[in-house]
Amino acid sequence: MKQVGFFLLLFFAVTLTIAETNMQMTIQQVKEKYQTELMALPGVVSMGIGLYEGETVIRIGLDGRHPDTEKALPKALEGYRVVSQDTGTIKAK
Repeated sequence: MKQVGFFLLLFFAVTLTIAETNMQMTIQQVKEKYQTELMALPGVVSMGIGLYEGETVIRIGLDGRHPDTEKALPKALEGYRVVSQDTGTIKAK
């Protein structure tokens, strides 16, 4: 009987650990995690969160046409869709 109790306790401990490691990150956390890497790509001038076709997405702003960069951008990050758009050059005032 003690062995069954021990195995049940072990099972629940492992299950809870797996559930905690599989918790989905928020879109803000995902954006922050990949921001440095994506902003380093040629032509990328902005990165944000917005709506696209009714879905909350990670938006990548490009300063023009950059076919190689567009191909290098992931379609999704951690389950969140990534959408690029030509925003033009961004200048600080």
